[in-house]
Order: sequence, then C-alpha cells, then structure tokens
Amino acid sequence: MAHSDGSGEQQVTTDGADRPEAFPTWSPDGRKVVFGGIVATGEYNVFSVDPLTGDEENLIDADPPNSWSVAYPTWQPLGHGGLQTRVNLAQGRPITSSNAYPGNAAALAVDGDWFSYWSAGNFPPQWIEIDLGSAQRVDEVNLGITQLPDCQTVHRLSARQTATEPYTLLHEFSGFTIDQQNLRHVLSVPTKLRYVRVETTSSCSWVGWREVEVYSPDS
Repeated sequence: MAHSDGSGEQQVTTDGADRPEAFPTWSPDGRKVVFGGIVATGEYNVFSVDPLTGDEENLIDADPPNSWSVAYPTWQPLGHGGLQTRVNLAQGRPITSSNAYPGNAAALAVDGDWFSYWSAGNFPPQWIEIDLGSAQRVDEVNLGITQLPDCQTVHRLSARQTATEPYTLLHEFSGFTIDQQNLRHVLSVPTKLRYVRVETTSSCSWVGWREVEVYSPDS
C-alpha cells in the first residue's frame, strides 16, 4: 500500500516462504485487497485483507487441489442488495480507439473477459470510446487497468448524449496505478449518456484497458 504519489509504501500482508502471495486487486470501494496465496505446491487460495487493520479472510479454497483456477482473483460488481449481477451496458457494444496493437483490438475491452485486453500499442495520449447504442441512464463506470510498469497515470472519463454535442468531463483519475487495478467512478446523479470515452493523457506504460464497464441504476 502507498500514497497516490508512490510514497509511504508499507506491506499489508504476511507474504513469505510459508505462503507466497501474488495478483493483488483493490476492491471498488478501496477498502480491501483480494489476492492469491500459495498454500501448497501449485495450489492457490483466495484471501482478502483490510489494509488499515490487517484483518484477513480466506475467501476461496482451491478446488480441486493443485489447481491454478483461482490464481487471478478480481472483484465483480453486484446488483442492488448484492443478490444479482448488474448488466454491463458496454459489453459487446461498438467501440473505437485512437490506435490498436495487432491482436489487441478495441473490442477486447468490452468482451467481458478480464484476461483479454485492448492495447493502443503506444504511449499517451490515447483514447477509447464505447457507443451504448442509445442514450441510457448511467450511474457507474469501471475501468480495468492493464499496465506495465506501475506508475503515476492520468485518465479522463468523458461522455455525451449525442454525436453532435461536446463531451462532458465526468471524472479525472490521477494517481499511482498498477496492473489489474479497477478504477471506479460513481456519478452523483444518474445521467443519460450514449458515448463514453476514456482518454489517457499521462502514463509510463503503453495505454490499454482490460475491461470498460458501464452500469445503469435501472439494471
């Protein structure tokens, strides 16, 4: 764990020879970290930890034994009351980008697969834009990072209701980011939007996204 400028780094888990740990991912609300821990040869369990208190919980045991199936844990948004999965309005929708590296097309950022990703194949500035097909009420946007190395970045989230009106800046993410981190913006008031655009203006890494997810309070 560290401050947004990379300072104040401190360890929040008990990584060691008894349980090597890897693949940490922050929860969308920034309160917990989920990660994989090797509990036996080739066998991963999934744990979560509160970085402020150090309280840890074993979430998933590897099943079957000697399985790597839980080696890359990540958070998934849940519906109201945590009873059902919300519908991702961006999944499978038409998408355009400033550039795309061969084999890493823009469509991979909206295919619902965390381990495929769009890559611009170059450094900032780069952008990606999703067409939701029609103006829909939006209250949340999640951005799944693919990045190497970890560093300070700036990503601008903008949107508009029609193709002819100017973009409105919804949020600017500015801080130290890492691979597989999820950036989450919740709109204070649900807003009708059709075109959602993410522009990266600063990064030490080639620009790319694992997933861009858009949610409505109506789903």
